Amino acid sequence: MQMQSIFFLVLLVSSINTWFLQLMEAKVFVVLMEDNPRSDEDAVVYKERLISGHDIFLDSVLQRASTAAGNHLIPVVTNNFNYGYASGMAPAARNGSSICYKAGVFVVQAAGNGGPSSSSIRSFRSWITSVTACITDRKYNNSIQLGDGQRFTGAGLAPPTTGEILFPIAAAADVSQRNTTAGLLTIESCQNAEPFVPSLVRGKLIICTYTFDFDFESASIATVADTIHKVGAAGFILTIDPDIGSEQIKGTMLTLRVAGIVLNNMQSSAALWEYYNMNTIRSRSGRVVVFTATARILDGRRAIYTREAPVVASYSSRGPDVNNALLQTADVLKPNIMAPGSSIWAAWSPNSEGDHYIKGQEFALVSGTSMATPHIAGVAALIKQKHPIESLPLHQQ
Repeated sequence: MQMQSIFFLVLLVSSINTWFLQLMEAKVFVVLMEDNPRSDEDAVVYKERLISGHDIFLDSVLQRASTAAGNHLIPVVTNNFNYGYASGMAPAARNGSSICYKAGVFVVQAAGNGGPSSSSIRSFRSWITSVTACITDRKYNNSIQLGDGQRFTGAGLAPPTTGEILFPIAAAADVSQRNTTAGLLTIESCQNAEPFVPSLVRGKLIICTYTFDFDFESASIATVADTIHKVGAAGFILTIDPDIGSEQIKGTMLTLRVAGIVLNNMQSSAALWEYYNMNTIRSRSGRVVVFTATARILDGRRAIYTREAPVVASYSSRGPDVNNALLQTADVLKPNIMAPGSSIWAAWSPNSEGDHYIKGQEFALVSGTSMATPHIAGVAALIKQKHPIESLPLHQQ
């Protein structure tokens, strides 16, 4: 979302000891507060350190500023697909202010992402409005239909396989070179195109495995999609390694350009493997002779709305606020307010190096209390614009 209005957006993560003021070309002033600033450096050193990571900083600014004051009805197009239209909370706001409570400025701060532990809140100043994040009723579900009629739901913002035809299924290890130097886990996680045999992999749905490497970020779903695209496969099915258990899978909200689905529970993963093994004919040496298991992947980019009431997101930091190192409860009730913070479409710099998996895209799906905070900042701007001469501080109004 492009921003035309001039708006002072005050974004605090946790601490208010140091700050940096950045003037964007879009004429949005942003004050970014660092979470845990170093006490042993002066303002000049801090500014240089922050600028050195300008790509990550710019993305942080764009995500939050576009949510608070982005233009109205901007098409969200990524990987050549229109996911709908997005608007900032206060696209026409004209509100200049300073970071000063006594001047009546409404200051909002993210509560933190340390939930669901109690007293994990990182925003505790009484004069700051602390924002917690909630889920929304918008869901993105994907599904796969097997040749025997079974159907499993999963995750993946990915296009469908071509038409309504069924494609052969092949495990990554069954369509790779046997004398490769790549380890079995590397092959099964589909992180490298080199081990695959082009004649075997082309036009098939490849079963890849979500291993501990994904949790430690040495593997990613984005790399799986890149590998599948390079080798000419019809798509991928990412199953869970039994050793992972029910851990939350990372990267399922990434927009993909190839057909794919993440079977994010053990039951679906086990059922898929059972179907594959029962319908794959092997020689005495274990090599696959005929791939007879088939499936097709449906479109995972269409949102559904469940009308589910918002609840606090599991990652959102909780109260009560504490008064000291002994964790004695303070007399300030925190957090103060809740806003949507899960799977929020926000602007992204296409030239950013902050996250190479999203490089080239203008939008990203982001979650966190820092995405809930600009919703409240935008509402505050609308209220302030409607009642510009009120003498009381905005939080008291």
